[in-house]
Amino acid sequence: MGKWCLISTVVLFLLTVTLAESQTQSIRVTVNHNRTIEKLVEAGKYDWSNPDITSKNFPSSQKGKDQVSIQLVYFDRYLTSDEILKTLAKQGLRPATLKELLTLGEQHPDLQRQFPIVALGSVGQNSDGDRFVAYLWGGGLKRHLRLRWLESRWRALCRFAAVRKSA
Repeated sequence: MGKWCLISTVVLFLLTVTLAESQTQSIRVTVNHNRTIEKLVEAGKYDWSNPDITSKNFPSSQKGKDQVSIQLVYFDRYLTSDEILKTLAKQGLRPATLKELLTLGEQHPDLQRQFPIVALGSVGQNSDGDRFVAYLWGGGLKRHLRLRWLESRWRALCRFAAVRKSA
């Protein structure tokens, strides 16, 4: 019985992720919501971008300009999207949208060469019903804009773009 108690405690510890166990970096950007996804992708000057990252697959009705402070949240373990979303919500954060991610990529192009940056706030869906999210990836001199299944487990090296919820 003592062994099971210890195992349960370890599992609970590993599943209980708080922002205190993570590292964050904050970056201010000005998001122009009047620009289409296609224009934002073009402005980012990526070496490669997934052709499914379009206004059709990621519709947005938001207009105007916003200044936002994007928090890049790092967790030191593999986590599912659901675990990350729950942790962000507990900390008063919401996941960044695709337009916020694309603006970050445009205004800070070298950042994604350090680590992948994921935006869980805009979910696209293909004709098969699969749901996916966008992330910035880089390696060496290359910069990519990719998609990954929302149901994925995310590697510990990823940063998750998040924004403080409005009061």
